[in-house]
Amino acid sequence: MNPFDRALAVAKGRLSPSPTTVNTSTCQQNTPGPLTMLHPDEVVAVLLLSSVLDSHVWVVADEYVLEAEPAILRTGFPIFFFDEVEALRGKSVEELEAILQVKLVFPTSRVVQ
Repeated sequence: MNPFDRALAVAKGRLSPSPTTVNTSTCQQNTPGPLTMLHPDEVVAVLLLSSVLDSHVWVVADEYVLEAEPAILRTGFPIFFFDEVEALRGKSVEELEAILQVKLVFPTSRVVQ
């Protein structure tokens, strides 16, 4: 099962999450732990459960990731890009919910301000 199918199965409750073993150039040993242990250059997509929005959302590096992994689009979860995250800071819950609704209809749309 590829990582995206696994993330989707966990998100839909069909599979239990398990600790991830990470072995990168920045880690000297295999250590079970969160994705924050990965080197930022190695992370291209993360499936998150937003407690604020009560929804799963993808956070991806760029459009090239979506081209390489079309399964992300097929999940139906909203997609945010790494460069959009800063624009989301300080938004109210209502504003974030409105953005989420737009992203559900237009998954590759961008938050500009």
